[in-house]
Amino acid sequence: MAVKFGLLCLAATLTFFSLAYADNVTCPPSIKPSNPINQRDYRGRELSKEYFFNASGTWLKVPLGHLSPWYGAPLEDITPATPGASEKRMGTGISYAFWMPTLRWPERDTLSIASSRFCENGRKMPEDGDFIVIASIENPWLPLSTSPLRDRLPAERLENTKKNLGAEFSGTKYDLNYYDGSEEAPFDHFFSGSEPSVILQCAKAERVPNPICFGHVWWSMENLGLTVQFSLLDLPRWRENIDAAYELAHRWRKAANNGTVAE
Repeated sequence: MAVKFGLLCLAATLTFFSLAYADNVTCPPSIKPSNPINQRDYRGRELSKEYFFNASGTWLKVPLGHLSPWYGAPLEDITPATPGASEKRMGTGISYAFWMPTLRWPERDTLSIASSRFCENGRKMPEDGDFIVIASIENPWLPLSTSPLRDRLPAERLENTKKNLGAEFSGTKYDLNYYDGSEEAPFDHFFSGSEPSVILQCAKAERVPNPICFGHVWWSMENLGLTVQFSLLDLPRWRENIDAAYELAHRWRKAANNGTVAE
């Protein structure tokens, strides 16, 4: 009973994300290529302004525009001004969004947009290679032995998946091991045990509208864990997507430490 309930919850989660990040490009009448490019959020804050975040002990300096979603509360009230300052909020991770392949931040808040390919003021309509990836820093550069998220490593997730969902190895796709989901679960699984290790859960295109892939990535040499999500249409570019998420995480870590972080 517990397993079936878990399956229903996971299926509902993937279905929700699939609906929330649809791939149909629809432009509201107010959003036009002829309008000026949006430079601010709905509170008037500049999207380019950088804020410090403490993610489980790792300092990051992140532009507001990359946050997913843009924070509703004044950031000055919930983040310290500089590393080492008295903390008003201890974060455990950070969620961010970016366009592929440019890595620029979205110029509309991802919270209010039901698309991974959407129109922006001052921009052309997204082309086939333009899409949004949403990621989060799940386990930022912590020693493996002290990580509170150790059980979330991709290899362990895969083993649990195979036990609980009855997923069977079905070959390879896009340089990933492919596991066909059972009849009870409307999604498939893709896994790589190399560096980085990856497990992706992708909604079946015939089961839900606007299917997405959601997964966990682990760089064991750095003790760095990220989650990623993107459209099923962009699964063939999975490696580019996780490399981009990795690049941004490293960029913000170095920015918070004046480029002096030891790798």
